[in-house]
Amino acid sequence: MRSPGLRNFAELSKLHNPFGSNTRSIIEDDYVRVSAHIRVIKDKNGLLWDDLSKRSLYSLTGYAGLGYQPGYSYMNPLLQSFYHMQVLRETINLIPTYDSIASQSLECALQQLFVQLESSGATADTRDLTSALHKCDVHGVESGGIREFYSAVREELAGAMANTAAAGAIETLFAGRKRTAAVYTDTAYTVSSAEDFYEITINVNEFGSLYDGLYGMCKRVPITSPEDAHEVQDGGSDIYQRTTFDMFPPVLHIHLDRLYRNLGAKDMAESRRKFEYPASIDLSDFLTDSSGHAGTCQYTLYGAYFSSVTALEESTSYCYLSPDTPSTWVCFKDNLVYPVAESDVFCYTHERCPIPVCSERHVFQTSPAEDVYMLVYIRCDMRELVLNSDNIWALNDILSYEKEKAEEARRNLEQVQLIEQIERQNAILAPETVDRRSQIAVRVIRGKHVRDHQGFDLYNFDNMHPNPSKPVFDIDLPREFSLMELKSL
Repeated sequence: MRSPGLRNFAELSKLHNPFGSNTRSIIEDDYVRVSAHIRVIKDKNGLLWDDLSKRSLYSLTGYAGLGYQPGYSYMNPLLQSFYHMQVLRETINLIPTYDSIASQSLECALQQLFVQLESSGATADTRDLTSALHKCDVHGVESGGIREFYSAVREELAGAMANTAAAGAIETLFAGRKRTAAVYTDTAYTVSSAEDFYEITINVNEFGSLYDGLYGMCKRVPITSPEDAHEVQDGGSDIYQRTTFDMFPPVLHIHLDRLYRNLGAKDMAESRRKFEYPASIDLSDFLTDSSGHAGTCQYTLYGAYFSSVTALEESTSYCYLSPDTPSTWVCFKDNLVYPVAESDVFCYTHERCPIPVCSERHVFQTSPAEDVYMLVYIRCDMRELVLNSDNIWALNDILSYEKEKAEEARRNLEQVQLIEQIERQNAILAPETVDRRSQIAVRVIRGKHVRDHQGFDLYNFDNMHPNPSKPVFDIDLPREFSLMELKSL
């Protein structure tokens, strides 16, 4: 038996006898054993066998892609996420840009880019935007720098919105408030400080799921020295610190830190550890005071950002977004835009596919749980306002009212805690207080002190004789102690 290019097909001895790890031979009793491995692939969206790089799905999805710019692989997923929040898109359009040039103004470039995405099915050009980012000193980032890139873009937008009708929109959408408290266990003394936050960072190397990461961030941890506490009083044996959240923002960004120090190299390496993220989550467990927050702590996943390697060993960044209903998902990979199944977004056991389904297709070798680097959640009761409304002021009014209620609840909680602290201290001091009320402190003097004293006024203990014949002593006596008993001392 022969095969093209091969001189021999197989040795006869290896056909009639078990070879290698096989327990049975290929030929048994003049019969040939044939084993076939079958791979079943479910084409959930009817696009598995299509070369998407040669086909536009705008008529199917209604969404356009973005042109790729070298060095800005993290930019396009962030832009798609911003664009599909209608309230943010319309607020950016409120910024005056009549005398601006797109290649030199971030807000002008974004406005023109959003017009392209909204009115044309063709891939939108991002060259003016990258030029504007260079002008604002916001440069492309390497792996792990998405947080810095996102923060820089957010700050530039907030600055451009200042003193315009869009002022405060970034804070309204993305700013929450967290509180750090330090507690002395022996005195029950507590001091806390609050600050705004725009994102939460979770170390993937320490936590394997979103809930575990938030729990680890908010759990009480001991402080080794009082200097580590925030403005706490001196003293105290055991000090604990805990971080909680006064309020979460309508749009919550969670960055996943995958970097770790490689012991065999000087630079940092990127972990491929799997991280689980739910479709929805209740964040009430992490609030400073969960009372009065019914219904405001339920969040659903809006977007997941991934970084992976293509079949050509090129690094790429893409995202899954849910711009419509929470169960409808679309994949945005630069100019490629196509629907994906919900099961693919939350598939934590998915392994990288070693065999391309379509040889002509630009295949992305991906495992979501290993490649995810950022998550975006939207508050359930505000999802419609954020995604399908242009009324940023309605959103601001709701949040202002909730902040006032939260601040009032926090003040009430602090008053209750203060009363409880005083009651605990009184309970500790109560036995000693009762004992002192039933007794009277007496200082007894005799001998030389009495002889040297003249007059009928009170004895002045400040002018005591330096060498008294008998020492002065203090004693606590019962209030019913008689004079005769006192003389017997």
